[in-house]
Amino acid sequence: MNSTSDDKEVGRVVVGIPGVTAQIPVRSSFLARIGSVLRRQAIDQAGRIVSVRAHVHVPEDDNGQVDVYLKLVNVSRRPLTVENLFLQQFSAGGSELPGVAPVLTPLRNGISPAGHAEVHFRSSLGAPAIRQLVRAVQKAQNLRSSPRVQLVFVGSLEVRIGKRRDRLPFSIGTNTPELSLSCPSAGRD
Repeated sequence: MNSTSDDKEVGRVVVGIPGVTAQIPVRSSFLARIGSVLRRQAIDQAGRIVSVRAHVHVPEDDNGQVDVYLKLVNVSRRPLTVENLFLQQFSAGGSELPGVAPVLTPLRNGISPAGHAEVHFRSSLGAPAIRQLVRAVQKAQNLRSSPRVQLVFVGSLEVRIGKRRDRLPFSIGTNTPELSLSCPSAGRD
C-alpha cells in the first residue's frame, strides 16, 4: 500500500508469540479515525448539575408554587441547549408531593462550552401537596434559625448538543429552600 504525505507511518505495532512476530504499520489516518471515536463524549456526560435552590411560596390554603433553579455546567466542547424537563419524583421530607406538574422556563441562549446557567422550573401546588409540604416542615431549633424542609427532585433534562439529543439524569435535593408559608391554616392539621 502506498503512503501519501498526509498518511505517514507514525509507528508500528508488534504482535505475535515468542519466535513468531509481525510488525503492523500504524498510519496517521488510522489514528485520526480512532481518536475521533475515543474523544467523542457521551451526551449524558456533557452537563453537570452542581447546585440547586428552591423557593416555596404558599399564599393561600389551596394555592402555592415552588420555583426551582438548577445550576447546570456545560463540560462539553460545544454549546448545550436544554430542551425539556422530565420530573419523575418531587418529594418533601421523604414523601412524594401529589399532583405536581413542573413547567420549564426555556433558556434564552444555549450554554456555551465551559459555561453555566440556571435552569428554572415552576410547579403549582394544590391543597393535598400543600398539606404534605406543611407536615414535612421542620421547626427551627432556636429563635435565630429558620424552619426548613428537605426537597428532593429526581428526573432528567432533555439536552441538545448540535444535532444530538439525549437525557441528562439528575437526583438532587435541598435542605434549606426559601419558605414563604402565609396560608391561614398552615399551622393547623
